[in-house]
Amino acid sequence: MLKRKLGLLFSVFILIAFTVGCSSTELEFYNLSQEINNLTKYQTSGEFNITLDNIDLEDEEVLSQVKSIFNNYSLTYDAQVDVENSKLAMKYYFKDKNTGEQAEIVSILGDGNNIYIKVDNLLDFIKSFDDQETNQAIDEFFGNTKYIKISKEEMKELLFEVYGSEVLAEQMTDIYFDLGFAVEENNQAADAFLIESVYDEYESGVITKEGNKYIFRLTSENLVDTFVSFMNYSIDHIDELGEYLKQNIDNMGDYQKDLFTMYGIDENNISQQIDEMVEMVKSNKEYYKQSISDVVSVDNDEFKEALKGSKIEYSLEKVSDVHYNQGLDLILNVDDPMTGENIIKGSFSFAQAIKVIDSVTIDVPTENIMSITEIKNKIEELQYQTLVIESNALKIDLDNGYYISENKEGTVDIKVIEGSSYIPLRDTGNLLGVEVNWDNELKQPYLTRAGETYYLNAVVIDGKSYIPLRELQKAYYEVSWDSESNVVTIK
Repeated sequence: MLKRKLGLLFSVFILIAFTVGCSSTELEFYNLSQEINNLTKYQTSGEFNITLDNIDLEDEEVLSQVKSIFNNYSLTYDAQVDVENSKLAMKYYFKDKNTGEQAEIVSILGDGNNIYIKVDNLLDFIKSFDDQETNQAIDEFFGNTKYIKISKEEMKELLFEVYGSEVLAEQMTDIYFDLGFAVEENNQAADAFLIESVYDEYESGVITKEGNKYIFRLTSENLVDTFVSFMNYSIDHIDELGEYLKQNIDNMGDYQKDLFTMYGIDENNISQQIDEMVEMVKSNKEYYKQSISDVVSVDNDEFKEALKGSKIEYSLEKVSDVHYNQGLDLILNVDDPMTGENIIKGSFSFAQAIKVIDSVTIDVPTENIMSITEIKNKIEELQYQTLVIESNALKIDLDNGYYISENKEGTVDIKVIEGSSYIPLRDTGNLLGVEVNWDNELKQPYLTRAGETYYLNAVVIDGKSYIPLRELQKAYYEVSWDSESNVVTIK
């Protein structure tokens, strides 16, 4: 019970942390961000810029290449968006920082039903490195393809394969295809950071105003202090916070509910649990304040030293009724707290201009299109071709369970347990031509090979034994794994 109460307390505080301040400046910042988020038709252009001074990579050649790309090129884009009709037209460019020249890399079109990704420029860019083997593979796979098309149903199927949840797959699909849904999700997330009636006397100090520009600024020096002041204020006003939360349970959006669920809170019983949390904090205010102080005091100096010079600065500006600017500047300087050696040093900046427009027109392509389903089928065909038959060898693709052995092919059920692949023992034994049995007394499977018996450690799922691949080495099988193709060979 205590763990659940603490989980609720933690989820509430995380839900509203940092930007809940309700000074006039902070409310203006919030309102402006909501105003931008609720634009229905607009065009936007911006630039992403990364400068990398150092990163902890052992391969000096790779480090040099990565630094060269980031330090000499930036990514720019321009787009037109119609939220009400879910229309999107966006182009991305590589920009040479030295000359200012831009080259289009990829563009994306969306009409609410399909997404079209223009890839021919990207493929030409890859082929410009003049690797004959790579270029031949690109030509064979894509041919004269200019666009890759993804429908809503295809996206839903792909995301279901990734996440294994129909509900999550549908929600994620809506984000990509229903721009209005995405706006609503952003509104819910933003609303989670505004509890004016509780925090009317709290000022975070991280948001300032310079002319028409609002700036949210966190540094390695003020991050801990901001967190502590917020936590202490929340503890002092736990009664008001509890009442606010109970009054607004019915108005919570999916964003807030998901956060409670993440920490094991039953959304059907939140009111009672809020009351329990409030009483728990009220009776131990000084204890919780001291606990927070103790934790941060131990790590504060070490934290500040490890991130010395790091900062994040996000800005919003309303230039006119139809023109807004956004910006983000991040400086990251991280040292290993044990050795003092630098792990990463660099900067990231983002600048964007947003202008209101009257309409958005999408020219849907009709030729040289390859669907994502066609791509998926081609990849599966290539995977089949890479499973070259070797005498007395069994090959299994761990991504989809496809196997090939001598003149046999098919699929077996692969389980992933704590990040490791497990194969079905009896099915695999049959493919290897060995006898597999079960010792009922020891509750353990074993196989018999060349007259010898080998007991194997297994996990039983729905009455079937699954073993990690290394277990076959006990029976003197040679097991090898190709990390690029994720194919295992047993012989």
